Amino acid sequence: MAEIKISDFIKIQISEDSMQAKLLLSSKPGPDLKSHTEFFNVNDINSALSLAGVKAGINMDVIKQMLEKKEYDVFRVVATGKDPVNGVSGHYYFHFNTNPDNKPKVLDDGSVDYRSIDGYTQTETPGPRGDRALLMS
Repeated sequence: MAEIKISDFIKIQISEDSMQAKLLLSSKPGPDLKSHTEFFNVNDINSALSLAGVKAGINMDVIKQMLEKKEYDVFRVVATGKDPVNGVSGHYYFHFNTNPDNKPKVLDDGSVDYRSIDGYTQTETPGPRGDRALLMS
């Protein structure tokens, strides 16, 4: 577990798989020998988590509970990532002919009609906006 010391009073541990963050608020007095615990607030803790690279999965209720109940000098899980899930492979739908016949039409007299070559293909739109849904069974 990697420990990140944001200040003398806030420490954050990031798990090896980067899916969990723990927070410790220290109760030891500062250099001026005054207690700093009354100055902790949610914004400072969010800033500290952001500095540590924690951007999602933050449980604000745990942070507020730590502040309200004055839970100091103990690591608490404050952020948890979502486990990856197996997805569905992507699909492409082409609404045009992907194998156009680029050969000119040979006429009966042996001449060639180059205007018959489809240089541009008209697309086919399946719906009113051209969107299409993929349904998996």
